[in-house]
Amino acid sequence: MGRRLLGESFVNKKFWLFVFGTFFSVQVNAVNIGQVVAKVETPPSPTKRDVLDNPIVYVDQKNPSASFVLCTNKDRANGGIHVYDLKGREIRFMNEGRTNSIDIRYNIPFGGGKISLVAATHRGRNSITVYAVDPTEKSLVSIGEISLNIAPYGGCLYHSASSQKLYFFVTSKVGDLQQWELSEGPDGRVGGQLVRTLNIGSKSEGCVVNDQTGDLFVAEEAVGIWKYNGEPTSKSARTQVARVGTKLHADVEALALYQGAKGQKYLIASSQGNNSYCIYSGQSPYPYIGSFKIVDTDDREGTEKTDGITVVSAPLEMFPNGVFIAHDNRTRKGGGSNFKFVDWRDIQSSLRLKVAMR
Repeated sequence: MGRRLLGESFVNKKFWLFVFGTFFSVQVNAVNIGQVVAKVETPPSPTKRDVLDNPIVYVDQKNPSASFVLCTNKDRANGGIHVYDLKGREIRFMNEGRTNSIDIRYNIPFGGGKISLVAATHRGRNSITVYAVDPTEKSLVSIGEISLNIAPYGGCLYHSASSQKLYFFVTSKVGDLQQWELSEGPDGRVGGQLVRTLNIGSKSEGCVVNDQTGDLFVAEEAVGIWKYNGEPTSKSARTQVARVGTKLHADVEALALYQGAKGQKYLIASSQGNNSYCIYSGQSPYPYIGSFKIVDTDDREGTEKTDGITVVSAPLEMFPNGVFIAHDNRTRKGGGSNFKFVDWRDIQSSLRLKVAMR
């Protein structure tokens, strides 16, 4: 199927209005909306309801074509983690219970070697579940679980470049945010220590961290996007990156960070209120760049009311500049929710983004 690249742009244009015999000059806010289509989609949720939420990609550095996608299922009775290949075909389902948000980091010291570590929020047990990736079986092996004193919602990992410590941030529906330091215990399992508590203000789910800079981005659903320092000693100082308005529409759901090979960084937010995705520079002062939507075609539908998103820049088979994956809250083919995979080149072209060309 050929790529469909559409776009509309009204950038800082001035219009004249004639009102009661007088001309008024009106400056229109910059709008840059691209339209792209999904190259791949997964099967709908088995219960035919909107229970799927957050995706991540495991990138196999030795064999990129063997990479796979992990997606959470937050169903109360039948939740867990789905594993898909890069063509959207389900490889397996792990019956882990009501799992909501999920994240991954590579080359983490564990058991005398290094592993790819996955951590997730478990809403059924109010905990952080921790796994090691088994790339051969395309599966996860449980290596720890940390009980929480709050009801978790979203979450994200942070591997500090300065201290090499590994942290997991937990968000909540009441605005509480907790930072947990993860480490291997004498029993060979991963445990956690609470090192910082913040209050975002109101309901928050999505978060993402730039490990190189320590920038922690948190989505306050009805308000906008905040940037904190990811180090636990930095306390509560924050900067507002974006606010809900004409570009970013509530609920502000998941966040993702595209990091190109030549230093390009883009912060992406699910703007659930208008079924779009806002892109900001990943570098201070984080200016707004544009938005895009995943739209319908004759044989594949777009997305609505997206919860979870993820993006990687690694070259993966049919996605040479990386892939963007988004949750879609319902599908025509059997109902339920699923995930759409979009070629990053299409997003790049629709918004004329700078990206490392491989």
